Amino acid sequence: DNDIYIFKDRGFYLYTGADTQDLWKTEYVATTNGKNAFLWGNRKMYAPYGEELLEYDPYGDTALTPIYPSPGMDNVELLGVPTAIGGDNKRLYIAIKNAAGNSYLLKGRYVPDLQRWAWHPIAYLGANDCNTLVLVAPGIAHSTNPAIVFGYGTAAHYIVLPATTPTRQRTR
Repeated sequence: DNDIYIFKDRGFYLYTGADTQDLWKTEYVATTNGKNAFLWGNRKMYAPYGEELLEYDPYGDTALTPIYPSPGMDNVELLGVPTAIGGDNKRLYIAIKNAAGNSYLLKGRYVPDLQRWAWHPIAYLGANDCNTLVLVAPGIAHSTNPAIVFGYGTAAHYIVLPATTPTRQRTR
């Protein structure tokens, strides 16, 4: 469709070309709310609100669902405000900034058996802000592998990802 979804600090809106509809309004207003929203290949949208990452499915359950932090995440070092979002065909990647001012890159995936998202740290960025990240194909940051390119303070860095998902070798 030609609808435009708008993520702002006070809520989430739909513009149809004829009018604007309030889809959700937050009571917690922060300058990071709705910042760097991301449309993933699964046609779902992701945006930070407060210290949560929310998922919105405009073609299914239209409720906003918190997917980060996952239930049971109690490591305060890995809890914080999502500042950047990206993804490949299997995983979402987010940058978070915790209360101490330290940033981390996390990778996450939905685990059907647990009916929740699982998040794992992949990089510690220290006190450097990370406000953008993108996954790039082989040949851009690395000759044979995909990579995550991300803001790191005032510079850009990258992490090389595996070329393919490893498969288990059968032995006789």
